[in-house]
Amino acid sequence: MENESFEESQVLNISEVEESFVEEKGILSEPDNGEYSEVEQLGLIVGKALFDFYNLSMTPEEYLSFIDQYGSTRLKEKMVDDPDETLVTLNNVQSILRERDLFGQEYTLSEIILDDENENEAIMHRVTILEDGQREYYRSLFVKENGHWMLEDDRPGEPFTIEQELENFSY
Repeated sequence: MENESFEESQVLNISEVEESFVEEKGILSEPDNGEYSEVEQLGLIVGKALFDFYNLSMTPEEYLSFIDQYGSTRLKEKMVDDPDETLVTLNNVQSILRERDLFGQEYTLSEIILDDENENEAIMHRVTILEDGQREYYRSLFVKENGHWMLEDDRPGEPFTIEQELENFSY
């Protein structure tokens, strides 16, 4: 998917979505067992956690715990089964971010896109705007395991644009 395009209505305003979830469903608070039956809930939590990790607000240990709670079986096998090696890698990632001063000012999430061919997979796109104005694009993959959505993968994504219509602006 090269240079994907999203309508303005497909982009989530984080605070509005949080309020909407609380008002409509009362489901934004973290569940006791760490399992989400609606992928939108998990998308919000994942978006915030990844932003916090890349901004050094979440330690590698906290991020690994997050993956242990919200990661799919496959992701846990890659990251949690060898925590010492994973923590070294996560510490290295944060060291590079710190050295290069690559901190985000804000982030935006797309709507969750359910896979037309596999109802147990969904994708979310995320853009982080760095302090110097550059944009970094990511793509998160979610899978449904035993009726609950889990994070399967998060990786750099292709740039995408947000199409806006002038009539949506108020002056």
